Amino acid sequence: MPLCSHRALHHHSLQDPVQGLVAAQALCQVCSISFDSSPAHKACHDLRFLEPPLDERATHFHFTMDESWVYSYDPETKEQSCEWLRSMEAHPQKPRRNIGTSKVMLVSFFDAKGLIYREFVRRPVTVNQIVFRQIFTRFDIAFQNRRGPRGQVRGRMFIHMDNALAHTAALTVQHLTNLGWTALPHPAYSPDLASSDFWFFPHLKKGLRGCRFTNINDLEQAVDDEISLISSEEYKDCMLVKWPVRWRKCAALQGNYFEGIH
Repeated sequence: MPLCSHRALHHHSLQDPVQGLVAAQALCQVCSISFDSSPAHKACHDLRFLEPPLDERATHFHFTMDESWVYSYDPETKEQSCEWLRSMEAHPQKPRRNIGTSKVMLVSFFDAKGLIYREFVRRPVTVNQIVFRQIFTRFDIAFQNRRGPRGQVRGRMFIHMDNALAHTAALTVQHLTNLGWTALPHPAYSPDLASSDFWFFPHLKKGLRGCRFTNINDLEQAVDDEISLISSEEYKDCMLVKWPVRWRKCAALQGNYFEGIH
């Protein structure tokens, strides 16, 4: 199994060697990965000298984003649908329920301080690279409205995304660069290393399971209500504790997949 850092560096080197080096440097500093055991880790270690170290305040400008479908009906999990039964009481019969056919795409951007921007994309619109660049521009405006003009931001601004084509297209990378953002590396086929996949979306959708919505407006309002219940401490715990722990373990296991981290 290839090293997770090697997979990430390979992806970014194909897009833009300079941005790939800077992005790998940022990720390695945030996660405090050890670089003693392999050439790929040693390369990341050397990248730390290209820029001043990122302090805790600058770390708060490491954002993560992703997209996910939210359905008008999502069945409860087995854990959620459990019922207490008396001794010798027969188990109730439960009909098989399928996911609703109505759905909307949720695009979210957040960091250790909380959610900065979210957008719903309704069918038949798809999040291709053109639509994604438009969404990212609106996020960048929301970022400046919430955190101040870009010139007042201390340190560089980094965004962590998966390897979807809309995120990695050359025009998208150039657009992010023009706005002053650098994309952090992400190993392919690794949702366990993406904050949105291992925490945000599952946490958000848990509260929606078992609820049936008759129209998209009600569904979007319910999503916003669930988002409002997520505390700032939960965002901080995800971005500054859970996410780095997973990257460190991935590096320690030389890129092998692992279980048991929640």
